[in-house]
Amino acid sequence: MRAIDFQVHQGGRVVAGPSSASTATDWAAAGWAAKLDAAVRAASDKFVGPQASPPAPWHYTYVPEGVAGD
Repeated sequence: MRAIDFQVHQGGRVVAGPSSASTATDWAAAGWAAKLDAAVRAASDKFVGPQASPPAPWHYTYVPEGVAGD
């Protein structure tokens, strides 16, 4: 398994990064958490997440085929 922390770049700057201090504002209120989740799910069913506790909408785990039970 591999952990992956995503961040969102816009206009040359990070608008949503891996920081618990910005979870409510940068991720939830700005809608990036939902957009990232939709993109990750559309990309592959090998991702598990986002991390629920503590909330980290940028943190997913990639589970390869042999480990995911496929």
